[in-house]
Amino acid sequence: MQRTRVVATLLGLAFAVLPLAYVGAQTSTGTVRGYVRTAAGAPVPEVQVTARQVETNQLRGTLTNAAGAYTLGGLRPGAYELTARRVGYTPQVRAVRVLVGQTQDIDLALGEVATQLTAVQVTATAPAAERKTSEVATNVTQQQINDLPTPSRNFLDLAALAPGVTVAPDRVDGAGKTFQAGALPAQNINVFIDGASYKNDIINGGVAGQDASRGNPFPRNAVQEFRITTANFKAEYQKASSAIITAVTKSGTNTWSGNAFVNVQNQSFVALDTFSRAARATAQKAGTYTRPDYSRYLLGLSAGGPIVEDKLFFFGSYEGNIQNRQGRFRAQGNAAQLPASVTALNGQTNTSPFRSHLGFAKLTYSPSQQQQWEFTGDLRAETDKRRFGGQFGEVQRAYSAGENFKNTVATGRVKQSLYGSEHVNEAQLSYQLYRYNPDPLDFTTVGLAYDGGNRLGGADTRQDLRQGRLSLRDDFTYTGFKSGGSHAFKFGGNVDRVTYDINKQLNENPVFTFSASNNNAFPVRALIGAGDPRLKTNNAQLGLYAQDDWSPTPRLTLNVGVRWDYETKMFNTDYVTPQPVRDSLFAYRDSLPLKFDVSRYVTGGSDRKNFYGAVQPRFGLSYAVDKSQRTILFGGVGVFYDRQTFNSLIDETFTRQHPNYEFQFAATANPAQHVLAWDQKYFSRAGLLSALQSGNAPPTEVFLLPNDLKPPRSNQFNVGVRHDFGSVNAALTYTGTRSYNGLSFEWANFGLNPDGGCCTNKNIPAYRNVLVANNTVHSWYNALFVQVDRPYRRIERGYGWGAGLAYTLAKAESEGVDLFSFPRLSAFGFGRHEIPGSERHHVVMNGLVDVPWAWGIQASTLITLGSGGRFAAQDFSGPQPVFNRGGAEPEKFGFLIPNAFAYRNVDLRLRKDLISRGQRVGITADLFNAFNYDNFGCFNDTAFTNDNGARKANPDFGKPGCVIADGRRLQLGAQVDF
Repeated sequence: MQRTRVVATLLGLAFAVLPLAYVGAQTSTGTVRGYVRTAAGAPVPEVQVTARQVETNQLRGTLTNAAGAYTLGGLRPGAYELTARRVGYTPQVRAVRVLVGQTQDIDLALGEVATQLTAVQVTATAPAAERKTSEVATNVTQQQINDLPTPSRNFLDLAALAPGVTVAPDRVDGAGKTFQAGALPAQNINVFIDGASYKNDIINGGVAGQDASRGNPFPRNAVQEFRITTANFKAEYQKASSAIITAVTKSGTNTWSGNAFVNVQNQSFVALDTFSRAARATAQKAGTYTRPDYSRYLLGLSAGGPIVEDKLFFFGSYEGNIQNRQGRFRAQGNAAQLPASVTALNGQTNTSPFRSHLGFAKLTYSPSQQQQWEFTGDLRAETDKRRFGGQFGEVQRAYSAGENFKNTVATGRVKQSLYGSEHVNEAQLSYQLYRYNPDPLDFTTVGLAYDGGNRLGGADTRQDLRQGRLSLRDDFTYTGFKSGGSHAFKFGGNVDRVTYDINKQLNENPVFTFSASNNNAFPVRALIGAGDPRLKTNNAQLGLYAQDDWSPTPRLTLNVGVRWDYETKMFNTDYVTPQPVRDSLFAYRDSLPLKFDVSRYVTGGSDRKNFYGAVQPRFGLSYAVDKSQRTILFGGVGVFYDRQTFNSLIDETFTRQHPNYEFQFAATANPAQHVLAWDQKYFSRAGLLSALQSGNAPPTEVFLLPNDLKPPRSNQFNVGVRHDFGSVNAALTYTGTRSYNGLSFEWANFGLNPDGGCCTNKNIPAYRNVLVANNTVHSWYNALFVQVDRPYRRIERGYGWGAGLAYTLAKAESEGVDLFSFPRLSAFGFGRHEIPGSERHHVVMNGLVDVPWAWGIQASTLITLGSGGRFAAQDFSGPQPVFNRGGAEPEKFGFLIPNAFAYRNVDLRLRKDLISRGQRVGITADLFNAFNYDNFGCFNDTAFTNDNGARKANPDFGKPGCVIADGRRLQLGAQVDF
């Protein structure tokens, strides 16, 4: 009751404050601001400044203040004509391109000559770059989205254009597409599309739908542009502690337009890497080689235009991703010891089809120049038959043990924007349903596991995880404060009601493990889950923020903001620790190898309080060194809170209501070790359940969460300089991040031997393991970013070009491994260490050029270079192994610089357009990894061995065992634009 009253009060306060607030956010819009002066430099007050969106003829206007300052916020990204008028002065018109999330400073000069108000003269075009911001951000334009080469049309691929960002490489047999920033994993990012959060609360991936999916989060032909912010993002953005993406979708205009495309790739277009070529040579000698089948078709169409000119517009798009792969079961282990059932399946092939359908539709209604409505909806529907014969690395898994992965994300939004001369109010109501549903191909035949990891029979687990998010967001900007320079006061917030509906039938179809140690005579082990697999709860999320973007002088801008977030059900605050668990912990706490305060982890249902401390001050500034404002110093510092994933917090409850039981079998029973004498009656789910009911239940696991659990937090700080070289913009930035409150489970019942080796074990009776959550995991990130950008521009006679470079010099460190650190955070090099897979040096270059003299071809490239993912250097020469996590780098090779890069990838794209009656018909050719570089991974990490008591260097140390990117791939396509 008390908690309900607190939440009701907070929600009531939020709804009371929001309509009165003077707020503004740029989750889907941009801002133009500046000063209007005479030719002599005197400020001109009361100037009417208007912005007309060229595509829709929508107008926005404001007046300059006494200092001649103006601000136009809440502008939808696009092309504008910016006009300044006042009686007695010559009007001026500037062509401006507004980008999402940007604040562009456009100063205007009026000539003191009396003219008619209708007489205007177009002058220079405004620069596309944003320099006077304290954020560390990169904008990806429509031109780059359309024309840079990316293998699967996933717009997240282009997040790599921002320094400090790592994107999972697209692969033929890839296991998913995610991006991450700094020293934090993908779940610490957030993506906003048209102002709506796509945060994945329940599982990994950061974005709803991205956990273990090879599909795309959104149709690329519906994305107009997006912005990646990796440091010091403003207070209007929530639930992210590393980086965010803010994307805006396309809208219909006063002209009907659209496109259609198809791209094709198959197995003959894919080159083999070093290891595949070696395997082919071996198979060819044996006469058993066949090239695996593979095909992929990317296709889509979009169209938009006016239903009522200047008033009502429509835009819609569809993209399909149709793939077929061949899965081949390959038995592993000693063939002489494998049973006939395994060898009989060796070489069996099955098709692994992937189908993805992405749809988007938008209606834009502008009843007046002061009001606009947007109604949008998007749907992502995927199916993927996988986890067999090489799919997701499961080479020794039979087809029957696979799954049909169903992935669905559906989102609807209604947004109202109200415009005044000095304020903008944007209110949005959205609902999103995310469903993660791996469905077994066979969930009735018991699973069979053999030596070498060979897996036959049916699949063991079915999952159906659903997240529903109903969100109300209000953002409102006020720029009418006249004192102390130019202000943009912002206040706003969001209220989300989120439901988590979990059905995890973990190991409900039992798996029986056989071993050559008894000639596979009978299973030696069986794993089964039983009990209630469903868990459902609601969570209310409230966020409030206030911010002022203040320019006391034309050369100085201060960004001061604060944000507060709150959740009613971040984790199970009502949980009551079962009495048997409580009694066992207190009885055996002194004998457990891991010493922890048991009272901090057991609760009677009222010991846990919601976290109210997510107060996040954020401050930034930018200062123009020179009068022409071409050189800008900037910096910022801020606090950013995120959230723990729901799935990582439920085991405390879930393992009590749906425990997993691991049976051990032998020819003779050993009750003291929970070993049963094998009997054929156990060889089924019903048989194992009967063993449970007869009192032969083996011990289960216990998960413990601290009563004072905190959400992840990052402290970010940055300082840098930007300079405008005319058509080229450059920036040099230092950014640092210190992250806290990470989560990793430790084994309380395991400890290290006195010499530091593994491991002592002190089991609590009735419990196999006791896993205790450590909520103090830290990470450290220090980086230097270099950015050089020449935005694409048409010059003359159809010729244009653009290019960019992003270089990152970074050191990323963390504690632990992931959600589980065996046996504890400080063991085996799990303490502070450089993160395996992180790179010290990372370079991304992009370029786009029109070549009219070469038959009108357009060429583009995306080049990625890196010093290579770090890996462990392990020393096994002493009494106990020494682990140096992330202590080694792979061998380097040349590209432009000799022996500089371990990772090299060059993607190329050519397009030739045939123009006919106003339509563009183009043919395209993409060449991914054009030079067929082998980008290695799976490195041998044993640096030293023990050779009869002597320390011996391992000659195979650092040698690779796999590649982490595909070989050369060709893709052909065609596109029609109208």
